[in-house]
Amino acid sequence: MKSRIFNIVAGAMLGILLLASCNDFVDVVPKGKAIPTIVDDLGKLMNNSFISISGNNYGMVDVAFNPTEMELFSDDYTGSDQPTDSYYSMFHDRPNFFNMVTWNDVIYSTAEEDPNWNGLYKSNYIVNYIIANIDEAEEGYEYKRNEVKGRALVHRALNYFILTNLYGKAYNASTAATDLAVPLLLEPDINAQLPRATVQECYDQMLSDVNEAVNLLEIDVPDYNFLPGKAAALALRARIYLYMGDFDKALTDAQQAVKLHPTLYDYNMYAGAIGAPTPFMVVAFGYPATTRIDNQEIILLRTNTSYASMSSPSDEFNKIIDYDNDLRALLFFTTLYGSRPINMMRTQQSGISVSEMYLTIAEAALRKSSPDVKTAIEALDAVRSKRYLAETYQPTTITDVKELLDEVIKERRREVSFCTTSFTDKKRWNCDPRTATTMTRTIFGKTYTMEPNDPRYCLPIPPNVMQMNPNLVDNER
Repeated sequence: MKSRIFNIVAGAMLGILLLASCNDFVDVVPKGKAIPTIVDDLGKLMNNSFISISGNNYGMVDVAFNPTEMELFSDDYTGSDQPTDSYYSMFHDRPNFFNMVTWNDVIYSTAEEDPNWNGLYKSNYIVNYIIANIDEAEEGYEYKRNEVKGRALVHRALNYFILTNLYGKAYNASTAATDLAVPLLLEPDINAQLPRATVQECYDQMLSDVNEAVNLLEIDVPDYNFLPGKAAALALRARIYLYMGDFDKALTDAQQAVKLHPTLYDYNMYAGAIGAPTPFMVVAFGYPATTRIDNQEIILLRTNTSYASMSSPSDEFNKIIDYDNDLRALLFFTTLYGSRPINMMRTQQSGISVSEMYLTIAEAALRKSSPDVKTAIEALDAVRSKRYLAETYQPTTITDVKELLDEVIKERRREVSFCTTSFTDKKRWNCDPRTATTMTRTIFGKTYTMEPNDPRYCLPIPPNVMQMNPNLVDNER
């Protein structure tokens, strides 16, 4: 069964890569009404099979879309400016990559498409269709109605979380009711031309969706990590509350998610692959790197193919990495390619991992109304003890809340390296003077900076989307 799913997923990924570059959202979504008639039809859209909607095939990869290259906005990484580097041409020949690493006012031209905006709204079209039709669909044989609806709601909530945090402002309780986010499309209507909803409206919808999903989902951890279960719904809600600054609720949900899905790999088990020039040696020593769907540390997978491996850790990021003892660097980076990540199965996704939840517990415990140092240290060390060489690892002894929070943030940066979260975390930390920093990188001898709360933290609305929808206004520049 698993091999069948992997083959279908691989084929779907190839098809999406071939199609996504030549169609914008309005072109790729089907026009007219679709006719899946039973719960099973709708459930298969999020599993391992394709369903035809008005002559267009859709499946798991379309729903579980993951943004690509967004991690390049974080100053944890830098682009190559060395002509001898094999990845140099990717930045030199593709202006949008260069625009990302230099935090340019413009990323895509009017003639180009933003694949992340298109992909996330395409996913929303599919899950909106499921949500609109699931209550009236005939009972199925393989899928339960509540599970299908709950999974669709989790996907929609995660899509709007990503969209809001890429194109809208970071959540600020005092301004969220007026800050603009993205159009909040909740019906499978491709002709709707909605204005941008506020950040508050988007977060309210995310919470509404995920709250309903928590009540609907009966399976805690599905057999495959690209299917949302109750643990995924709780983990997503924990992430939402964390970004809203509701740390007490974030702590509670993250603890519940980890209780349902506690798996963390001890990277010491794969230490025999240290120094291997390719990720295949890591596979040989047991790490589940052949496909992300085998990775049990991932609570909810959002898989993708990305060019992020062409970027290298920045000087600033290198300062917080212990290249002698941190197994993430020893196992999954190689100096052969300029200290780039060589194992994309560990990172490069915008889904949710167990380690993220442990670090959410640690951060929320320190930032909640009554800081809980003991809980924070236990959660932090749950991750650290499995990420550093056992013979050199030392448990955390910091007890000062401010110093401990700084270490938790550093550990979170190490753990989510080369994920979309590495950028959105920087964006939310900038809302708090205690955690705000200026991002800096140097490319081709020129230094670029992003001050906390710089307008460029909100990505520009794609120009071609602006042309199609006159109700949209762009972000400040």
